[in-house]
Amino acid sequence: MDKSKAIDRNPDEPPSMVSRLGFVIYWTGCALAVLFVILALIVAFNGENTNKWVIGTVLAIAAVTSCVAGRAAKYILSGK
Repeated sequence: MDKSKAIDRNPDEPPSMVSRLGFVIYWTGCALAVLFVILALIVAFNGENTNKWVIGTVLAIAAVTSCVAGRAAKYILSGK
């Protein structure tokens, strides 16, 4: 059975550049998700617009999407 390099890698070796890129993209996605959630809460509680629930929903969906995309990039690039 063929295993990926990420699983067979020696734990004493530093992670590869591709693996590090996966972690950077993951943390960027998480930071964007937090930013989108904060913006959604601000719009929901302080918005002057009558369609503030639409804007809040779009921002919440953007938060989930950025978090999932970051997680997927981390999994694809680092195998973790």
